[in-house]
Amino acid sequence: MKKYYYLLFLIIPIFCINQVCAYSFQENIFPSQLYFQYYLSPAGNDPGQQEGFYENHPIRYNSIEWNSEIGNIHCQVYVEVPKGVSQAYRPNVNITSIISYNGSFSHPFSYVKIKPNIDINVLSLHQPSSDMGFVKYDYYINNIQYSGSKEFSIDIAYFYVIADYWYPNNEVIYDYASIDIIFSIKEVELNFYWPQLDINAFPINAWKGQNIQFIAIIKDGIPPYIIQWNFDEYSNYTEILYGNIDDILTSYTYFAFQNPGIYNVTCKVIDSMGIIDEKWLLINVSSIYLNIETTIGGTTYPPPGIYEYSIGEKVNIFAYPYEGYVLDKWELDEIPLDSNNPITIIMNSNHTLKAIFTQELIVNVYANTTYGEAPLPVQFYCIVSGGNPPYNFLWNFGDMGISNEQNPIHIYSQPGKYNVILTVEDSIGRKGYGYIDIYVNSSFDFIIYKSNDISLRPGELGTSIIYVNSNQIIPIQLSMEWIEKIPINSSISLIPQSVITNGSSLLTFLAGDSIGMYICRIIGKSGNLSHYVDVYINI
Repeated sequence: MKKYYYLLFLIIPIFCINQVCAYSFQENIFPSQLYFQYYLSPAGNDPGQQEGFYENHPIRYNSIEWNSEIGNIHCQVYVEVPKGVSQAYRPNVNITSIISYNGSFSHPFSYVKIKPNIDINVLSLHQPSSDMGFVKYDYYINNIQYSGSKEFSIDIAYFYVIADYWYPNNEVIYDYASIDIIFSIKEVELNFYWPQLDINAFPINAWKGQNIQFIAIIKDGIPPYIIQWNFDEYSNYTEILYGNIDDILTSYTYFAFQNPGIYNVTCKVIDSMGIIDEKWLLINVSSIYLNIETTIGGTTYPPPGIYEYSIGEKVNIFAYPYEGYVLDKWELDEIPLDSNNPITIIMNSNHTLKAIFTQELIVNVYANTTYGEAPLPVQFYCIVSGGNPPYNFLWNFGDMGISNEQNPIHIYSQPGKYNVILTVEDSIGRKGYGYIDIYVNSSFDFIIYKSNDISLRPGELGTSIIYVNSNQIIPIQLSMEWIEKIPINSSISLIPQSVITNGSSLLTFLAGDSIGMYICRIIGKSGNLSHYVDVYINI
């Protein structure tokens, strides 16, 4: 008959990780509460062991005694070959003891960890020669047992003693194998576990449409776990989480509430033994608003007013100045921004957007000439209307030159097209812009030509003179490039690579083993001016 003990357990917090506090629900049981049983069997499956074993054989003396007051198992084993026996046989025995416990816990649990306090005292031991027999003893602890309910039955430990003796030939030999041993089990500590769940969310106070991270941390059950989230009446999420016993497992999921309100979010975890833990938390969801305002001088689309949006939503707002006004800037929550139109606002919180309009500042730019040869002096003029004088002027001449004069003179020394920008700022910081383009031509030019093309056989050397003539004494840089294909295993040089007016350079070519027609292009450059000549090389 199984005995069930109903006890008051001591709850001891062991550790706390990631907000999950793990508890060992501990029970200590003593020898008087344990159940003892034993059985005898052959020492092995060998036919000689099977034949040489039977319970009341006169030449084998075995005894086993359980003392439940002190928790001792006293085993005595003795097997021998008596004198005068000429028939070979094999006396042997295996005594196995089982210590069990039957009980009931106050809560359905997933598993129990078992820690018995065991000691062994060998009172006497006789080992025969290893080729004649042996004595063995040991024990096995059942460290963990699964459950899934309140009631349980545990085989805590197995103790065994084995004595075996065999007679290997026809000689008459007297010997024996024996042991006198006490196994002690003084106390057994049982620690009960079931799923421990903790949940959290970031943020707890969220905006409508904002993604909320929900976290579930689980331990102390038997994986895999089924995790069930219920966010509202219509939305839920289920996940299976795999792991090992003693793992702390974490699950992440995301959910966005589309309507404001207070939501009771629940999470349930079920382990593989069917044991459940459940937690809940409150999420406060608020609407997010954009307040659009303007100053005198214009309006917006959407028109000024208060609008409701979802978190993360992108909103485009257009500004429409009235006649004689311009959009000066935007202000977002009283922080000045630029004057981009439209402006895009990302709704990450409540915002107030204000369109700042000002009277239009008109800037007209003129020049006494807009094209000519370098060096080219240009007289610039500007006429400004609107705004509040006095004005500040900033000319950008397009060649890294600047001026703060109202009507400056600037000299362009290099040919090219220059985009001139005038920025005018009035006394209250409003700005206007004027633009004009200046074209500067170059009076410098040069020509580049060759003395001859090159025709030669593989392994031969050929040359061509490159001539450069210009109308000014200005250095001209020479470079080479192959057109379409490159002769293999050939070499080429051009010396010098910089010439002055009416100069020349020597092109030297050593042919490799490629056969065919090749084109070497000689390029001359001076500033933005470039010309070239092609030298045909026939191998």
